[in-house]
Amino acid sequence: MLHPATELQFLGSKIGYGVFATEHIHRGTVTWTLDSLDRIFLDAEIKALSLTYGPNINKYIFRVGLKNVFSWDNAKYINHSCKASCLGTPYGFEVAVFDIAPGMQLTRDYAATMRQDDASFACGCNEPICRKVVSGADANKFRDYWKKALKEALNDFYSVSQPLEQLLDTCCFKRAFKENK
Repeated sequence: MLHPATELQFLGSKIGYGVFATEHIHRGTVTWTLDSLDRIFLDAEIKALSLTYGPNINKYIFRVGLKNVFSWDNAKYINHSCKASCLGTPYGFEVAVFDIAPGMQLTRDYAATMRQDDASFACGCNEPICRKVVSGADANKFRDYWKKALKEALNDFYSVSQPLEQLLDTCCFKRAFKENK
């Protein structure tokens, strides 16, 4: 489930939609968590789907750990940025890694969940640190940066409002904290 202080906005025909903050979201706030309405697909299930589903599955599925998630809500519209405002854990939730002001887009770095053999794509995030091409190999380069940013964000977890806290899987949440110490 996506953080409640967000809204969907149309960004144009090239990008489509994006998710924007409607209120200040502090670093360390859970911005998305896997919930019982999200659909988990195994790789074999994706391959077995009719080609009719292909464009939507390929565009809107994202990975959480080893799971392929098709989100029921607007989380599927969170765009990539090389300077992502949110980073995911393998435990089914994402957190803001810096303060997100009202009107600012929530983004994730797609490379953080890509496999090494996933097709690369041209990036148009226009950030000063834009990599121009995003690939599964980026994980090797940025893993330490992502881990540090996530650790710092999780340090703020208990000092900020957490509207999605009741949806977090307690066991996995504790493992995420333990691994990011």
